[in-house]
Amino acid sequence: MKTRVNNTKANTEFKMTTKFKAEDAQSNSDTTAPEKGSVENPNCSIKISDVAKQFGLTLRTLRYYEEIGLINPVYHKVGKERLYEKEELEKLTKIKELQDLLGLKLSDIKHVLEVESKFDQLKTEFLSSETIGEKVLILTQAVGTNVELINTVEERLSKLRKYKKELQSRQVRIETKLKSMQNSPKP
Repeated sequence: MKTRVNNTKANTEFKMTTKFKAEDAQSNSDTTAPEKGSVENPNCSIKISDVAKQFGLTLRTLRYYEEIGLINPVYHKVGKERLYEKEELEKLTKIKELQDLLGLKLSDIKHVLEVESKFDQLKTEFLSSETIGEKVLILTQAVGTNVELINTVEERLSKLRKYKKELQSRQVRIETKLKSMQNSPKP
């Protein structure tokens, strides 16, 4: 009976300690701290609606990204809200960067993400390989994979440079016309 009383007392103390720790954590929490699952604090799952808000996307856009294989929720049950974790939030950040910076199409972005995934796989293989020969082979594959990404980016940059030249040429024509009109006698 004495042991039982001690166990009950220990349980009560544990519950009280846990309760106070939880209350302390709540009272000490910073009101400006990032919400759980945000890009700044991606330690747990985040709802699709919160992801959409965070990235300035619609729910339909996120579902479409899922349909074409760009992202995958960690949890999705028919009729229930999708949940995403850190890796998917990082992918969405990368997707937005590739769209905003390079203007890549979703099919090109999917290709880039697949190549990046291949890099992760090669890194894992490299770290677990035991011989110099294996490591050299893996690094050779990594070089080829990186060249593939460089070519994708260079192709897009080439198109952007061409478009920039067209815009600059137009600017010269407009400025030339403007100067000629400003220098001509006024009626």
